[in-house]
Amino acid sequence: MFSFRYFIIEVYQEEKGSTFSDENNEYDINKIFKLTEHINPIEENIKDLEWILDDKPLSKEDQKRRDDSDLSIPILITMKGTKVLVVDGYHRLLKAIQEKHKTILSKWVSKDIMQKAKIN
Repeated sequence: MFSFRYFIIEVYQEEKGSTFSDENNEYDINKIFKLTEHINPIEENIKDLEWILDDKPLSKEDQKRRDDSDLSIPILITMKGTKVLVVDGYHRLLKAIQEKHKTILSKWVSKDIMQKAKIN
């Protein structure tokens, strides 16, 4: 039987050492996955996330990563001030926009979880 929890923890992991950085801190992506395993995904409005993208053309590597992205895997998002940030799932967001989706499967990551995943 398929278990979403099993999928995220046992199958969907980033490369060892994968991180997310904001202007002040660095966070362990795989730790965030483990800490958010209990959070049910929701459909987030893509319009709230489009500000993240720029108009620069994608490299061939980024195009491939976008095209190979699996939209059934939720992106991870958090709040920074008044802005929504994509912690993990930039290429999935690009693919969802390219395919003209209005929403994308997402998990909200709390400030507490971000703090616990912070790399000292």
